[in-house]
Amino acid sequence: MPLPDLTQQYHTTNLVVRCSDFRLRNHIEDWIDKTLETADELVGLGAGLILLREGRAQAALEDIRALRQLHGFSDVWFIFHTGCGAYKHFRGGTTPELERAAQLEDVEAIEKIMADEGLKPHFLLMKPSGQFIPFEA
Repeated sequence: MPLPDLTQQYHTTNLVVRCSDFRLRNHIEDWIDKTLETADELVGLGAGLILLREGRAQAALEDIRALRQLHGFSDVWFIFHTGCGAYKHFRGGTTPELERAAQLEDVEAIEKIMADEGLKPHFLLMKPSGQFIPFEA
């Protein structure tokens, strides 16, 4: 069944894809309020990792498409964080260096997926202090 087009009534230019780790929630909500003002959110283990995990990727992409149809966003913010349990479990990120290497590899794959969808990705890394920094190689 097709979704209604609510972009005129409920429009946001942003989707935030973030890890489900409870320690991040308040920091991310504050960041959205101060930086983006409004955003849809997609929450899952490892943030953008949900687009790459077998058995989860298709559902996550369908959620992004549905939210986009409903609210018309064009920018997708992927918020990774240090000390991510999902990266330890699913990607072998048992040290900060291995975690960062896996996240960088995933950023490249996510950029391609977002380009194929006509969306503009942004990548941030959140430190334990709640500081957000651009995710750079």
